[in-house]
Amino acid sequence: RKEADLGKLLVDISQLQEEIGKLKLLQKQSEFESQYNSVCKPGYFSDVANRLVNLATSINSISRDCPSIENKLSNPVLGNSLPLSAADHQPLIQGTEDLAHIVSNIESLIASAEWICNQDWSCLDRRISDVTSKLESTALRLRSACFNLQQ
Repeated sequence: RKEADLGKLLVDISQLQEEIGKLKLLQKQSEFESQYNSVCKPGYFSDVANRLVNLATSINSISRDCPSIENKLSNPVLGNSLPLSAADHQPLIQGTEDLAHIVSNIESLIASAEWICNQDWSCLDRRISDVTSKLESTALRLRSACFNLQQ
């Protein structure tokens, strides 16, 4: 009688673990969808590309005028200087160089983002679900075998 109750309890625990696994999978899927939903909307990349082209134009203009900007920062004329303290000049120049680097690598960044959106995530999700089901099934058989060995 106690062994039957223990066996039933182990089966119930296995079923609960299976349900927990399914709920965790659904939670992960929901988190993934909310995380990448906005990136995969139609027109998102063209909007980002347009904004980056505008940014590239601005940065190219700043980069082209960089020597002039550096001269103005180094030799400020009161009415024609940037309102920055001397300590902030180098971070401004570094920030400009960093932005220029981002714009010069924009095609690679867009290609990476497009790759993420073009993946068949539902297929991957199904594969993970299949593997999870197989693992849970194997664990259940293993528990049953262990239980049978203990008797």
